[in-house]
Amino acid sequence: MLFVIVIVFVAGVLRGFTGFGFGLVAVPTLTLIIEPAQVVPATLIVALIVGAELVPKAWRHVEWRSMRMLLAGAVAGTPFGTYALSALPANVMRGIIGGIVLLAVVLLWRGVKFAMTPPKPASTR
Repeated sequence: MLFVIVIVFVAGVLRGFTGFGFGLVAVPTLTLIIEPAQVVPATLIVALIVGAELVPKAWRHVEWRSMRMLLAGAVAGTPFGTYALSALPANVMRGIIGGIVLLAVVLLWRGVKFAMTPPKPASTR
């Protein structure tokens, strides 16, 4: 339990400093000791509750055209992720989660950037 508390605290501090990253720290680390099928939904719920306070302040600054693309990706990907969490063995999911995080870190370290830039309203706020 102490490990869980420390990881959630560290993830919360990261989110406090950067405004994001709670799930990037919490999910891969907590899945080392807890089933991914339990960690992912719990982390999502905690992040939604904690982030709810920002909605009124951020609502008027949202670039809705970009948000539609993000929402479409989330709607399309969620059933696959949910199925994977329920159907694949825990160790396979741990490997997939760890591999995705490791790939993202390597790509960031190598300076890989998206070819497409966000629309001007999204990049100026």
